Amino acid sequence: MIRMIATIPTILALVLASAVGTPGEIAQPVDWTVAAHEGSGGRVVFAPEAPLLAIAADPDHAFVFETAVTADEKGRYPLVVGLVTGDGHEERIYPIVVRKPGDAYRETRISHIDGSVQYHAVRAPTKVEAGKRYALFLSLHGAGVAGHNQANAYAAKDDAFVVAPTNRRRFGFDWQDWGRLDALETLDWILARYPIDPDRVLRLAMTPTDAIPESAFTIHLDGTRHEVAMMGEGTFVRRDGGWTATLTPEDDDPSRRNPTLSGPFKLAWRNRMVWVYGTGGDEEENAATIAKVRYDAGAWWYRGNGNVTIVSDREFTPERYAGRNVILYGNADTNSAFRHLRPGCPIDVRRGRVDAGKTTGVGDWGAYLVYPGAGDVMYGVVGATSARALRMIQPARYFMSGSAVPDWVIFDETVLRKGLAGVTAAGWFSDDWKSLR
Repeated sequence: MIRMIATIPTILALVLASAVGTPGEIAQPVDWTVAAHEGSGGRVVFAPEAPLLAIAADPDHAFVFETAVTADEKGRYPLVVGLVTGDGHEERIYPIVVRKPGDAYRETRISHIDGSVQYHAVRAPTKVEAGKRYALFLSLHGAGVAGHNQANAYAAKDDAFVVAPTNRRRFGFDWQDWGRLDALETLDWILARYPIDPDRVLRLAMTPTDAIPESAFTIHLDGTRHEVAMMGEGTFVRRDGGWTATLTPEDDDPSRRNPTLSGPFKLAWRNRMVWVYGTGGDEEENAATIAKVRYDAGAWWYRGNGNVTIVSDREFTPERYAGRNVILYGNADTNSAFRHLRPGCPIDVRRGRVDAGKTTGVGDWGAYLVYPGAGDVMYGVVGATSARALRMIQPARYFMSGSAVPDWVIFDETVLRKGLAGVTAAGWFSDDWKSLR
């Protein structure tokens, strides 16, 4: 008899990967069942009766089942996952491997970037003793190497955990952009749950734990030297072209740039982002918007193993998705969710026209920008003035690692032929978000 435990993110990942097969959120609740392989003598000990989406919202929940089934030659036990929807019932058999102490294993979590299920691999010390704290080796794989294979490349250590993030995929984002965030999420997850000695983790921190109020340390930002004398964590906020130190983020004016409300454009694509497409255009505009969102969802899944919440402007309200960043597709005339941008945005994307300070474009134009919105979260805009402009920006590569976009950029169709020469204007918002520079 063997007792097995599976966390809800693991089962959610299995079900989505096998039964759904396409990126995007499941719109309707589905029933699910878990059982041991038929005829194995297994019995379900605990199985929550809840819709799949409700289960996904409870990532720390787990179910346990016992089975007398015999493992195969590789030590794997069969687990049957059944998915029941309005279209019928589908089952998949998954091999569950029981790991021995010191073996590498995969662990799942819900990513704060997009709410998707991600994994990292862990190889624990040969023996974990109660009350003892261990070192941590955070190992980043090379191109084409899976995270679990990276962990398997190490022997178990006597005094350290080896943890291998995934970079979202084997190639992913080259440890830039969302690949870097994946590594930092993994680090935070491990430090919160494992007996790690924080003094034996190599990391960059703005927390001088050994400092006393009278002691000073020096930080260099944009070529300017700052002598800092304070306890605990500090925040630097950019104001009027310079940097100012504050004790906590709460001390700063929330209407200005701060660590939470900031660019550039690609930083909007995180914080359990919600993508909102417009339904207020004509048939051609609405079809082009859907095609663009589908293209981006496929690219995000293919490159970043991501699964994003996608809703229409009719369904979206800031209250329903409170605390989450928002990505808007289209323009203010075709997507009613544009009204949730903070008032006074100096860039206005409309049907057939874009205004950006002293620059005005009429006709088929594209625009990318990041700007604060309702609920003090960041909104990203994938803007287009027409259906033709949406098709023009369809293959945009902002998910490519290393591709840089400032706070805002506007361009016309010549960008397809001339590249950067087709960019009419680009730059940054002022510290109060009210003007362009």
